[in-house]
Amino acid sequence: MRIDIALLAAILAASQALAETQQDFVGGAGATRCDTWLKERAQNASILSLGMEGWVLGFVSGVNIGSPVRGFITNVSEDDVYSRVDFYCREHPTEILFQAARAATADLMRARAQAIEKQMKGR
Repeated sequence: MRIDIALLAAILAASQALAETQQDFVGGAGATRCDTWLKERAQNASILSLGMEGWVLGFVSGVNIGSPVRGFITNVSEDDVYSRVDFYCREHPTEILFQAARAATADLMRARAQAIEKQMKGR
C-alpha cells in the first residue's frame, strides 16, 4: 500500500512538472497557435485539422509510453483528448498547440491518478 501511495505521489508530481516545463524548440503542427486549431477544427474535413489532431494524439501517446509507469493513461478516447485541447485553446487562443497538448496530457494523468487514489481508498 505504501508503494502505491508513493507511486501515485510521483505520478502526480510528474504530471504537474509536465504542465509547467518550458521547451526551447517546438516544430511542426505543435507550433501552430491555438486560435488556428479552433478555426480548423470548426471546418468540416480540414486537412490541417487532421494533421494537428494526429500531432496531438502522437504527443499524448508518446508521453504515455515514455512515462515512469508505461501506459498510465488508459480508457481515453480521441474525442476526450481533443475536447481537453479545445478547452485549453479557447482559454488561451494565442498559445501554441504544444502547450495545449501538454496541459491536456497533464490533466489526463491527473484524472488517472485521482481514479487510482479513489480505488485505493475503497480497499
